Amino acid sequence: MRNRVFLLVFSFCLLALTSRSQDINVGAQIGSNASFIQVNEEFTLDGAKYSLRNENGNLGFKGGFFLEVRIGKVVVQPEFLFTQTRSTLSFQGPDRRDQAEIRINNLEIPFMAGYQVLKFMRLYGGFTVSYPITVEQVVNQSIIAPVSPYYLDHSFRYSVGVGFDYERLRLDFRYGSDIGSANGSVLINNEFYPYDYRSHKISVQLGLRIFQYQSKETDNEKQ
Repeated sequence: MRNRVFLLVFSFCLLALTSRSQDINVGAQIGSNASFIQVNEEFTLDGAKYSLRNENGNLGFKGGFFLEVRIGKVVVQPEFLFTQTRSTLSFQGPDRRDQAEIRINNLEIPFMAGYQVLKFMRLYGGFTVSYPITVEQVVNQSIIAPVSPYYLDHSFRYSVGVGFDYERLRLDFRYGSDIGSANGSVLINNEFYPYDYRSHKISVQLGLRIFQYQSKETDNEKQ
């Protein structure tokens, strides 16, 4: 299923790039995301029951490059981003309550397609392929363990958003959530405990169109 979705989006991007009437923009973007890792697990340690819950989401950052292809009012936008997801987990039992922050640094490749509903506003949606680079558990500002062994080599996330354009600037607001659950782990008493999680992100990003190309067909249509 995931391979079919990836092939469909890639084919749509290729069709857009080979279209005769198009505007092409290449640029850079930076932003911030509020991430939330949804976790609900139960453990049994020495006969006692413990729970692992998500406590709250934290702010992370993102940055990278984008390619924007416009065919009339249709906008196709693949991106190449580095992002950080941060969330606090709570481990509770009869005799203890601990908290740890999980930091996941990702390489993300979003494939977005949308429609220019107004001269200055876009609506879009699509899918993001995410590859974890490093996954760390942080307690009291100290990194106590890399916890990447339990994480998938990649995951998929759907996204929807709205974008606003002003000359070379772009301002985007986006929501995304994992498709299905992914695998994580937390270090408790020097032992790794795996868990299933689903991440949710709300992000804002500011982009600058650096290189712009406009086909002659598009120029004639505007004239």
